[in-house]
Amino acid sequence: MRERLVDALRDGIERLVLLGDALELRQGPAREALAAARPFLAQAGAALGAGGEIVLVPGNHDHALVAPWLERRGREGDPPPLGLAETAAWAPGDAVAALA
Repeated sequence: MRERLVDALRDGIERLVLLGDALELRQGPAREALAAARPFLAQAGAALGAGGEIVLVPGNHDHALVAPWLERRGREGDPPPLGLAETAAWAPGDAVAALA
């Protein structure tokens, strides 16, 4: 199934959106889930090419990917409500930085 998806990404697809719970971070150490995801994300990124984009929308099982950004955002005072097209800014040391 993964090979079929990666092959499809080579056909001019510009963006792959992974909606919620793409990674299982509740059942074991995050480093294991990140290590398991890294080969697929590398293949998908290579198939999309330099102009491609992978959008990862965390769900309840992988919310830890966005938690550090939300915490930083909350420390900025009184941030506005999150919008539908919000882009999280990862920092070195964030779990998602290992995937980026």
